[in-house]
Amino acid sequence: MGRRGLLGAVLVLAGASAHADWQWQYGGTLQGGSQLKQYNRQDLRVDDGERRAREETAALRMELNGRSRAMQLKLRYELLGEYGDAVADRDSLTDRGRTLFEPSRIIPEDDTRLMRLRHTLSEGNQHRAVQRLDRASVSTGTLTFSAAIGRQVHNWGNGRVFQVHDWLNPGSPLAMERDYRSGEDMLYGEYLTPDGGELQMAAVARREEATGDVTHDAATYAVKREWMTPDLEFRLLAARHYGQASGGFGVAGDWQGAVWRLDGAVDRTRDGRTRASAVANMDRFWSCAGRTCYGFVEYHRNGLGVGDGDYSELNESLARRLDNKQLFSPGRDYGAVGLGIEWFDHLDARFESLSNLNDGSTFNRLWLEYEPRQNLRLSGGLGMSSGGRDDEFSGVPLGQGDAGQGYSENVFLGVVGAF
Repeated sequence: MGRRGLLGAVLVLAGASAHADWQWQYGGTLQGGSQLKQYNRQDLRVDDGERRAREETAALRMELNGRSRAMQLKLRYELLGEYGDAVADRDSLTDRGRTLFEPSRIIPEDDTRLMRLRHTLSEGNQHRAVQRLDRASVSTGTLTFSAAIGRQVHNWGNGRVFQVHDWLNPGSPLAMERDYRSGEDMLYGEYLTPDGGELQMAAVARREEATGDVTHDAATYAVKREWMTPDLEFRLLAARHYGQASGGFGVAGDWQGAVWRLDGAVDRTRDGRTRASAVANMDRFWSCAGRTCYGFVEYHRNGLGVGDGDYSELNESLARRLDNKQLFSPGRDYGAVGLGIEWFDHLDARFESLSNLNDGSTFNRLWLEYEPRQNLRLSGGLGMSSGGRDDEFSGVPLGQGDAGQGYSENVFLGVVGAF
């Protein structure tokens, strides 16, 4: 089904809802943020010795959800804006070729999505404002089966920071809000099996970035079988993802008050090789000095990654997955740790550190979150990277001589209000 047919199905069912017994819910969020970044001296974005850049972001998201006895409708409208030197710097990187992910990006890339549900309102050297639909789906079902078509989101990975088989909608390990993902255009089905487990199926349609054509090589077809025992949770997965066969498994359980998880994946590359990846983590809540504390630790193995710290020449499979945003990090072995504490009522402090275990570079983030009301959240903090000249988190070479792109140090402030 093409983009017009898919969007038409949403609009037809939305119109039909006017003549049915529907219940409606609406709401939204208003978000603003500000960042001051400082690049490394060898970074490509350093212009005439100026290493600092500002970026201001704003987002209005409005949701409309409808439900009848036969179906459901979900719509989410977004009005997004970004302004500052960092916007121009990011565009200059894009013009040079491959770029690494910037955690502050508020406007998602829509070039490869099936439906053209984005309109640019204003664009200049240092600013961009767009409106788009991030959810536009209809669903129906029974007590044991449900199906949905349109722009929606489903996450299949067990990782806290990294993912190895979240084929439907992967997310960057550097994203501030990992719980929020932009929608993908897909057909999705879910069946509750007699043993209490689930069988989930999905088909995600995409466009080739270079041509804009809808092809099977850009699509994802995936299935997941999930079931539980009294002590463990299991899952098996299989997919055809960007023209390549992939399979995976997952298992999770409890141990001494902590939750542990293990995901594994096997990918068949275009050159006929088989690569294995994995992610293992454990997290736990506990009481410390009368406060609630939280911590996690995670290890990630990227079977396609670079293990010797030389990122000047990436193998074809790794380069392709970075370009397609299937992966966000070029290394092979990673570690992540996080700690959090409820300092005072409604005030949380959190620290997170991501490490490339092959070259020794790290990306660290410390921030505070304050919620004076249930529908209002204030946050602020700083991010810092460490490592050698050509290490991942301090300055990966991008084929531009001695220059590279690192993850900038930054100070950030943000506010989110719900209505």
